[in-house]
Amino acid sequence: MNALKQREILESFAEVCETNDFSRISLTWSHFFHDLEGARGIFVVDDKNYDKPLLPNDVSFEQKGFLQSLLKSRQLGLIQNAGSPRRATYAGYIFADTNFVSYCNAVYSGRSLGANADAFFAAGDFLMTKRDGLGAACYLNENFGRRHLPEVRNSIKAFTAFKLADAETFHRDRLIRPTVSENRLEEMVTGTMASLETRDFQTLYEPMKQYYLSSRIALTKIAAIDFGPGGRKSAKHKFLKLLEYFDQEFAMLLQTELMVAWRYYELKSQEPFFRTVQRNASDLLGSIHSMSWDLAHWRNVMMLVTALGHLGKDANFPIPYFLTFDRGFASLLRLMQLKGVGFLGSGTRYIAIPDNQTLQSFSATLEAAEHLLTPAAVAERQRRRPAEGELTAHLERLSQTANQELVAMLDTKRSD
Repeated sequence: MNALKQREILESFAEVCETNDFSRISLTWSHFFHDLEGARGIFVVDDKNYDKPLLPNDVSFEQKGFLQSLLKSRQLGLIQNAGSPRRATYAGYIFADTNFVSYCNAVYSGRSLGANADAFFAAGDFLMTKRDGLGAACYLNENFGRRHLPEVRNSIKAFTAFKLADAETFHRDRLIRPTVSENRLEEMVTGTMASLETRDFQTLYEPMKQYYLSSRIALTKIAAIDFGPGGRKSAKHKFLKLLEYFDQEFAMLLQTELMVAWRYYELKSQEPFFRTVQRNASDLLGSIHSMSWDLAHWRNVMMLVTALGHLGKDANFPIPYFLTFDRGFASLLRLMQLKGVGFLGSGTRYIAIPDNQTLQSFSATLEAAEHLLTPAAVAERQRRRPAEGELTAHLERLSQTANQELVAMLDTKRSD
């Protein structure tokens, strides 16, 4: 499917999904039937008959912890072609952020969480009946380079203990007391840590690293353009300048990063996720590093659930959630909540359907860069793109250059 056709499908579904009318969404699916051969779609609808009560709603824990679905509602309609039947059952997959795993370690070690204690224990109580779908993939990916440190193993042990904790003791005494022996717990943790050294995990980690580097490059260039000589120009002008960079240097146009860039230029510090992207921030690169992992986790989760979305006909459809104690990331998740997801027949590709108002603003700006979306332009970027085995090294070089340029610009500004 070429870029123009995918954009046509995206915009058509975004428009019809605003109605929340399943029959109209189904008609749009039928219109693109041949393009969506082998695909499946899950869409938010306004009909209580489609409510999935086994899935959690979005929840706030003491206004410090947040459980956020990547979809706007748990009222969901499923569309699948006759050649790919699958029962319409759903399962929530909850991806805990690194803060939650670290909090588990603190509590299991007997340390105080201070002002975050009430939020953590409220979240823990809520999750007790949902722990089978709770995972620490975000922590494992983000700390892969530190995996041999005792702190990382201890955190995974504490998270595993939480998943096996006695619910009554957790609620009453605010303690994590696993219901298995210490030896069994150690065996499970050893197995988890050993899995990080396998070829299977390395295969999963490589695209994750690329997502992180892509997000870091994008956020660094977003800031550099905003703080540079043309910083007073319009949001559209700055966005199109970023788009030129993606086309010429990056040789890819990434929907998630570009939509985040547009929201930044539109909203800036009005959006909590961007509050630390300030010219005079004490640790701007550190903030960009953390934000890059947030965006990388979002893309990685979408990739994982897309793969799960193509499992056998008896498997549940995966509905992804993030559990985060980062208010800025929670705000971004709400901003990016989807009206639907189309799992394409290839098995690893998807079409994420955002809120139509967000997409319309984004698409209107893209109209000034139609020349970058033609089949010829896409083919030219593909020709210039590094081979798969060379992509990570290419992204690392771009990231290093972007960092150096931003630092040099800020240093010049401070000396003026």
